[in-house]
Amino acid sequence: DFNAYEVLGIRDGLDSSQADIRKAYRRRALECHPDKIKDSSKKTKAEALFAQVKKAYELLTDDSARKAYDDLLRVRKAREARDSHQDEKRRKMREELVRREQQAGRENSELEQARVRLAKELERLKTEAQERTRRERQVAAEGGENREPLRTVDPQLFKTVRASWTRTAGSYTLSNLQSMFGEFGEVEDVVLREEGRKKTKAVALVVFTFPEAAALACEMPIGDLSNPLEVHRLATPPSHTSASAASPASTTSTSYQATTSTTPSNPTLHPTSVQAPLMGALHRDYENDTLMRMRQAAERARVNKEIPS
Repeated sequence: DFNAYEVLGIRDGLDSSQADIRKAYRRRALECHPDKIKDSSKKTKAEALFAQVKKAYELLTDDSARKAYDDLLRVRKAREARDSHQDEKRRKMREELVRREQQAGRENSELEQARVRLAKELERLKTEAQERTRRERQVAAEGGENREPLRTVDPQLFKTVRASWTRTAGSYTLSNLQSMFGEFGEVEDVVLREEGRKKTKAVALVVFTFPEAAALACEMPIGDLSNPLEVHRLATPPSHTSASAASPASTTSTSYQATTSTTPSNPTLHPTSVQAPLMGALHRDYENDTLMRMRQAAERARVNKEIPS
């Protein structure tokens, strides 16, 4: 750490002249010469300082030694400047690192908050779904007294039955089904379709003109004994509709008019061939014809039961 220029008190050392160096040496020699120090305790320190002043003067007054010394100072100064610049870069890097860590902390906090909000929303949806299920079960347990089936169920389903049979045991054609179900009432349409992954079952949808005929078809055995038809209604009318079915012919006519005025909501059950008879129904007397067919079917069923097997 010895600096000859600083020992002599020269500020601009590298740019100083020999005259400046000699002048500075004389001043410093007078200040710290050991012979001028009367206090013995400070004399040793003065001697060491005077030795440094003398050493600096000898170094700087020799041209070759001073040149080497000045080169050393220049290299040292350049390194200090470089280190200072690097320290500035390191400082900026540290600041950038701190800033990124803080930003990452904020992002992690926002992510955690978003996860908490999502968890709350999922819990809310789960609770609402459970509440809806509870209400539906409660309504079902009460027997559906507060429901209005006519508003949610297509009235056309009340007069439609589903007939199924085993394909391997035999087959029924459209004409066969039209003829068999025609004994219970006028049939508007018959739609055949296959059911089951292995297609072992054949299914037909039979649309009657009146729901009373559909109810009667479900009560009677239909088809061959080796391959009977399984017949079920697609929908059962509510209690007040069933009551009107048992009323006189005038009530049946009113029920029919209400049914034909309802627009079908399932196009697969109401093709064009079904809508045409509905449009012309107002000009024909279906009441007497339906009642007659129902009486004939009931009479045939009674006779079949009396005949011994």
